[in-house]
Amino acid sequence: MSEGEGTGRAGGRGRGRPPVITREQIVRAARDVGLDRLRMSSVAEALNVRPAALYHHVRSRDELVELVAWQVLEETNYDDWTPDNGTGWRGWIRAYAHALRRAMLDNAALFQYIRLTTAATTHRLDHIERLVGVLVDAGFGYTTASHTIQHVHLMIEAEVRDAVEPEGSQQRQFTEFHRALAARPGDDLPHLRRMAEHRPGPDPDAQFEFMLDCLLEGLATRLDRP
Repeated sequence: MSEGEGTGRAGGRGRGRPPVITREQIVRAARDVGLDRLRMSSVAEALNVRPAALYHHVRSRDELVELVAWQVLEETNYDDWTPDNGTGWRGWIRAYAHALRRAMLDNAALFQYIRLTTAATTHRLDHIERLVGVLVDAGFGYTTASHTIQHVHLMIEAEVRDAVEPEGSQQRQFTEFHRALAARPGDDLPHLRRMAEHRPGPDPDAQFEFMLDCLLEGLATRLDRP
């Protein structure tokens, strides 16, 4: 085999042209490499090119991880979230919120690199369009519909960010609360002690349901206004 023949590397092709790669190939290779091993050099090695070839398409590792996250989000299947016919607006919001939460938490390590509230991929736009239609038909204005969807996304974004921390903020809050409570005399702060007995630690599922219930009740109040 002659020098550079069949190597596939930009610097080993002699008089031949360097291999042509696309952004889509780079993202696909990055997903194959995996987040733990994701480096520009490892992606270049997987594509059999020099790392410099990647920088024509991607400026940094962080941008590459963001592109991977966007692709995962674009491919996330939401087909099973649509409620049955006759489901009211509350059911639509609840179904959308739970489906989005599952998708985001399943890919929490990736989604920390993008703003969930601005990741308007094709599939998500289609689903949000349907949800907005339901809200408008129920009597909500478009501004309220926009606030509602962003509120759901912000709730989930906070939980995703908490999930990727070594010790989530919810757990830290409970730990610090119990430590401070234990430092006070035993007959002090009786209401807080009873509260600690009823909820000794974080429960993300229950917390999410509570926030979702508050959102739905608040929206119902707005809908009843003259």
